[in-house]
Amino acid sequence: MSSPFFLPRHRARVFLFAFAILSFFLVLRTHFVNNANSDVSDGIGVSQTLGDQSDSEPQMPCRTLPGAKDILVVLKTGATEASEKLPIHFNTTFLCTPNFVLFSDLEQEIEGHTVHDVLNETDPSLRVEHGDFELYRQLQKWSEDGSSEFPKDGDTRKHAWNLDKYKFLPLMKKALETQPTAKWFVFIEADTYLVWSNLLAWLQHFDPSKPLYIGGQSYIRGTWFAHGGTGFVVSNKALNMIVKEYKSKTERYNELTKMEWAGDFILAKAFKNIDIPLTKSFPILQGETPDTLDYTEHHYCWPVVSYHHMPPEWIENMWHYEQAWLNDNATSKSPLCHHHVFKHFIEPQLVVEERPDWDNMAGDAEPEAVQSAEACRQVCESQSDCLTWVYVDPAWICKTANVVRLGEAKPSDGSQTTTSGWMLSRIHDAVARMGEQCTGDGSERFDLS
Repeated sequence: MSSPFFLPRHRARVFLFAFAILSFFLVLRTHFVNNANSDVSDGIGVSQTLGDQSDSEPQMPCRTLPGAKDILVVLKTGATEASEKLPIHFNTTFLCTPNFVLFSDLEQEIEGHTVHDVLNETDPSLRVEHGDFELYRQLQKWSEDGSSEFPKDGDTRKHAWNLDKYKFLPLMKKALETQPTAKWFVFIEADTYLVWSNLLAWLQHFDPSKPLYIGGQSYIRGTWFAHGGTGFVVSNKALNMIVKEYKSKTERYNELTKMEWAGDFILAKAFKNIDIPLTKSFPILQGETPDTLDYTEHHYCWPVVSYHHMPPEWIENMWHYEQAWLNDNATSKSPLCHHHVFKHFIEPQLVVEERPDWDNMAGDAEPEAVQSAEACRQVCESQSDCLTWVYVDPAWICKTANVVRLGEAKPSDGSQTTTSGWMLSRIHDAVARMGEQCTGDGSERFDLS
């Protein structure tokens, strides 16, 4: 009888062969993981999302797109919203982006990811004394006391807004320290959705060695600026220049920030001071959701790279749609455009002429005073270009629009009700006319020069 500690000769050979095969695959896997992690900077710390997909999960083509490792995605948020808005990105956005980093007004861990304090190096006289930093001081105290959930009332939101404007310029410095060799730095917020595949294709049209500041344009007092929530892009060259400007004039920019109300505007002023103008990118970078976007000839045929004000369920739906789009268009590599999103998400919901407790945000024309939803519909019907209408009762306000927009639910608050309507036949014709303008696949519109 063989000893229990030894195998028969033929079984030993099988065992050794199986062991060799297993060892080979373990070495191979270690090699790929190490290579994947070799791109991580020694700075603040770049999060890597390299989790294995199980056999039951669909393959995600967004993980293998060219140019991904050249980009650092920088997400800015606040502690009062982070635990609610960040987790969806860990299961969607950041499954595609190999390099990302999270910043807030409080250092904390959320689902195993570090959220860094972007304000921890701000002038102590601001952090300790200034009224705009009252919430910052409270957040540190609440955290020290063991709290992980923070108030979300209107007063707290106001204080969070006052604090947020101080984050933008320190964010530039922290982003550069995180991954100084990245070619592109893409700045988003917690309610921004990135169409990752389109972003990568779009950036191929720009040179990161040039000083570029790219964003969805807004305008205040003579200055065009990239709206923060829409998302904006800064080249390596431009980021090095703006960080040098900020570090050399920190006190001056702190004073400017105290006097202004929007941090993204202050950032644009800094770029303007070093002669880097905004590269305007609307409607590629979009400040609306698919529901609230006004679909016109100004948007319809364009590729889309970002949406703003996206709740977690919208981010999840768009992400799954993008993965399906990539699988279906693997050969053509056509970009995802606004008209694709409209056809998939919006048009199937435009099936009723009227909907109570709904606001489709009509309001292009001067409001009229009428006494019923039916009268408002007739007002729209009398205007040959009117596509949608909304009636607010008992204010007797009727508003109309010549754009296609779905809008969102607006339940009655007991004091007034909102009813919306769509001229479906006219909308069908308007969509057909807009579609006739989409002669290419959309990729030709990536070139903003």
